[in-house]
Amino acid sequence: MPHLATRSLITAGVVLAGATGIAAAPAVAPPLEVLAADIQLTAGEAKDIVLEFVRHGTSTDNVQLINGTVAPGAHLTSGPNYPLAYNGELQAEAVGDKLYGIYGPNGTDPGIDGIFASGLVRTQETAAPFAGLMGMNVTNLSGLNEINAGIWEGIQSSSGDAFKNVALSYLAAPMLWTYGLYSVPLLGSSDYNGMAFQDRFSEAVQQIYDTSMNAEDPTDKDVAFSHGGSIMVWVMMNVKNPDPSLILEHPLSNTSQVVLEGNPTDGWTLVSWDGIDVAPADTATQLFVAFRDLMTVPQMAMFHIEKALLSLDPDQITSAFSTGATDVWNEMVQFPQTVWNILTDTVDPTPAAGVATDLAGSVGDLAAAI
Repeated sequence: MPHLATRSLITAGVVLAGATGIAAAPAVAPPLEVLAADIQLTAGEAKDIVLEFVRHGTSTDNVQLINGTVAPGAHLTSGPNYPLAYNGELQAEAVGDKLYGIYGPNGTDPGIDGIFASGLVRTQETAAPFAGLMGMNVTNLSGLNEINAGIWEGIQSSSGDAFKNVALSYLAAPMLWTYGLYSVPLLGSSDYNGMAFQDRFSEAVQQIYDTSMNAEDPTDKDVAFSHGGSIMVWVMMNVKNPDPSLILEHPLSNTSQVVLEGNPTDGWTLVSWDGIDVAPADTATQLFVAFRDLMTVPQMAMFHIEKALLSLDPDQITSAFSTGATDVWNEMVQFPQTVWNILTDTVDPTPAAGVATDLAGSVGDLAAAI
């Protein structure tokens, strides 16, 4: 069954915003054929791949209620004192066998182009059994690291409830990033806002994509071992069919898998989330994505301009201003047509369902996904 989870957190606001925006722009005459003809689109030209993210197995930080996000980080738990539910080493072997049953030579979908892990040892140890079965090396990319916890780094909680509070505080800003509010800061973090996190994780995804594009005999499939927070947040920041309520209602447990299809140019579609098939974007979600992109493009442009100015490199500064201005202009020009296309689409949208999430219970599950 496709996941038709609550999109109530975005539906009402997006529909109201969409209606307001349309009412406030009577001078734009639909369907904007002339305007659209002037836009040089490259969408659809890039080749798609399947990118499967896997969260690491249980680490010693997890069982000791330590909020640790800095490399090299904690090792997986192992030994007879830990049952499977808390034994990261056994979990790594189990998910390796599962993935091999899919991508191995006799699997249901044989072949992959690359296996990747973050710069933290717990992801590398989780990837090792699968890589051994496939006879492949693991490429470590620091861009796949967990969202840096900043002022919450290294906090050891005395109880599960205390750990939930730390998790809620730490992930409050990243949750807002998934709604397009990239400028919200994460205090004390190297991922000091959504732009910084988007930049470094997306760079790693680009490297993964390039691996497939440069493979001698490409399968257009890759597996990347990363972390609960970074997977959940980056996916919801970037896919065309986001459902941020999944982060609260169904946070990723150890060795959970998330499957995307797409490419860095045209975007990504969320295929499945921890075994749950995810539905295509309904009308409200498409409008949300359109407004999200309208907000995030100028934020990213300003971020890159600021970085270029700090470099004092004239070429970087010129390039950042030129690219940023082009990106913002193109987004502004395309936005009315995008909204018009969504609202005039004849496909019957799936109605949003449900009401508010039980936040207190969800935060407990969310804490376990760190």
